[in-house]
Order: sequence, then C-alpha cells, then structure tokens
Amino acid sequence: MHLIHLSTHIKMAQVGSMLVLLTYGASVLGVSSLLNKPAPAYFLSPTGPLYTHMQTSTSSSTVQRTVPNNALTNDATLLHQILTQETTLRIELERKVTGILKDLEQVEKTQVEAKTVQESLKNDITLLRKENKQLKDDLDIMKRQLGNNSLSSSEPAICTCDFSNITKELQNFKREIRYTSLTFLDLQRDVTNVQSAVKNLSISMEREKTNQASINTDISVYQKNISNAIKDRVDEEILNFTTRFFSLETQMTMLNTSVRNLEQVLPKVRHFMNDTRDLQQVLLRIQHEQVKISDELLDLKLKNNTVSSSKVAFSSRISTSYTSKDGQTVVFNDIISNVGSGYNNQDGVFTAPADGVYVFFCKITQATNSHDMFYQFILNGSVTTQTLVFGRSDRTYRTSSNLIVLQLIHGDRVWIRMRIGGEHYTHSTGGDQSFSGFLLK
Repeated sequence: MHLIHLSTHIKMAQVGSMLVLLTYGASVLGVSSLLNKPAPAYFLSPTGPLYTHMQTSTSSSTVQRTVPNNALTNDATLLHQILTQETTLRIELERKVTGILKDLEQVEKTQVEAKTVQESLKNDITLLRKENKQLKDDLDIMKRQLGNNSLSSSEPAICTCDFSNITKELQNFKREIRYTSLTFLDLQRDVTNVQSAVKNLSISMEREKTNQASINTDISVYQKNISNAIKDRVDEEILNFTTRFFSLETQMTMLNTSVRNLEQVLPKVRHFMNDTRDLQQVLLRIQHEQVKISDELLDLKLKNNTVSSSKVAFSSRISTSYTSKDGQTVVFNDIISNVGSGYNNQDGVFTAPADGVYVFFCKITQATNSHDMFYQFILNGSVTTQTLVFGRSDRTYRTSSNLIVLQLIHGDRVWIRMRIGGEHYTHSTGGDQSFSGFLLK
C-alpha cells in the first residue's frame, strides 16, 4: 500500500516536472531567439519529447539584434548554468522514478498472485459448501429410509445391517464436517482481511486523489511563478539591451562627429607638420650653434680654472663686536679679498679649489671676559690646532693669533670654531677678528 501511495506521488511529480520543463524550455527558446542564438544542444536532446518541434520553432523564429559581446556572453553563461542544473535534476528524477516504477511493477505482480490465491480459496469454499450440502441431503435421505422401514412393519423388525461401519462413517463424516467448518472459518477470516485491505486501498486511493489535486495546484502555481519570473527577466534583459543599443548609437554618432572634425582639422595638421619640419631644421642649426658655443665656454672654463688654481687667496674679518657660544663656528662675514672663490662668508668655511699647500692665519681679540677663550683650526671636522685667548677682568682686550700650514686636496674644508666662547672686541673698521689664507706655489 505504501509503495502504491509513493508511486502515485512520483508519477504526479514526474508529470509536474514535464510541464515545468515544457514551459521553461519554451521560455529559454524565446530568450535564445531574442539573443540571436540557437537553443543549447544539451537542452534539445534528440531523445527529448519536444526535440523536433523546438528545433523547427527555433530555426524559424530567429531575430537579428545587435548587442554588446560582453552582455551576450554573460547572459549565455547564466542560461547555460540554469539549463545545466535543470538537466541534472531531471536526469536524477527520471532515474529515481524508473527504480520506483520497477518496484511498483513487482508489487502489482504480487497483487495479481494474491488475487489468484483469493479466487482459488473462493472456489475451494464453493466446493466445500456443495459437498456439505450433498452430505446433508444424503443424511436426510437415510433418515427418511429408516423412518419408512419402521412404519411399514407392525412387528418389530430385526435389522440385519452392520451398524458398526455406519457409525465409523458417521464419525469420519463429523470429523470432516468439523475440519471443513474450521477451514471455512479460516477462509472467512481471510476474506474479512482481504475486504479490510480493499477498504484501506479505497481510502488510500481517495487520499491519493486529494494529494493529486494538491500537487496539480502546486504545479500550476510553480509553473505560473516560473513563467512570470522568466518573463520579467526577459523583459529586463530586453530593456537593458535596448538601453545599451541606444548608448552605442549615441557613441557611434559622437564618433562620427569626431571623425568629421578630425577630417576638417587634418589639412591644418598637415600644414603644421610642414611648419614643424621647417622648425626642426632651424632647431638643428641652432643646436649646432649651441654645441659650438658650449665648446667655447668649456675652453673658457678650463682656462679660468687654470688661472684660478694657480692663484688662491682670501682674507675676511668681523666688523662688529659680538658674543660667541661654546662649539660655535666663527663666521667672518666681511670679505676683504677672495681670489679663487674658496671662502664662503655665509657659513665661515674655506673649501680648497685645488690640491696644494695652504697657509692659514687667524686673530681673535677678547673684550672684558673674566675667563679664558679657546679657538680651534678645524680640517674636515677634525681639530688641527687650539689657541688660548687669555682673559682677566683687570686685563681686558687681550689678542691671540696663530698661523698654520696644511697640505690640502681639492674639496678639503677648513674653518674656525670656538671651543670656549665669550665676548669678542672689534675696533673701528675691524681687523681684531680676522681669518686669512693662501695657496703656496
């Protein structure tokens, strides 16, 4: 009974799936025709029920449209995925339905065999009833014969019959009647069970009809929803394709306008290119002249460097009194002479413009300091000499000077740094604070 109930559900589901496939297949064919593409080969299988009709409809309903390649590819990919999933589900459903139908056929065979056994039992019951009736008729006949014999003789008659055999036969007959009655009761129970099963089968059939109506309703709703969804999707895609198409037309119009503008500008461009070629020739001549001028300037620089390297000397001073701090570089800002441009009065550093032996001289004068001051000759950050400027409150305006000779190479740097600073004194135009140097030949 359960297998019959399940088989009915499966058959209705199979019918519903075929209806969904028909509706969905028609929608897919419609979308494929709008996209100017044939329906997928795996959907229109030669073994499918609608292969020939769909193939004819698809080949006769092709509509030419121009859409972007990327959009077509995306839509075709989406349809391909949907159809692949639907095909996989359909194959799996058909496989399960085939197995359940085989089980249903086996159950039907079993039912046929049960019906055959039931008919055989009914025949046996009918035969037993006939034999029972025949035995009853024979018994009545024997009773009537015995009664007639007793009435026909006025005197007691002595029966010469062998009643022992008759008694045995009656006992055997009773046993057979009892066995037949038991068999008949068993058959009645079997018949009752069969009738109950038939009644249950009728109830199940009524339930199946109700379920079938419910399934048909669900299939109709599902089919309507799928049809509406596909229709909405197709309408949306058509709207998108139309929008893209008009956008492409607008871009094409703009491109044609740009091409016409370029065609109008092209003569001017050609004229400009001719002018450009003339300018390039003029520019080449100017570049040749620049190369010549550069060579002449290079020669002048070499001569100037030769003259400068042969003569290097500077002298600078501080024109006002001031106070220095410990570790401060002394900047002699007032340049008296600077042959070779080796001294920088912005940072107080002398940079050797050429290799050679240099002589440097420095003079520092303190004002009214109560402590001693020290200044250092610095070469590339290292101390070369350190000089004391003696300071006392009762001995003011003390002067200290120092002269050193250094072997320098091009780029070496020399400056004066106060190890211990203080008040510096400058009188009139200066000279009390000075820094000088020159290159020996």
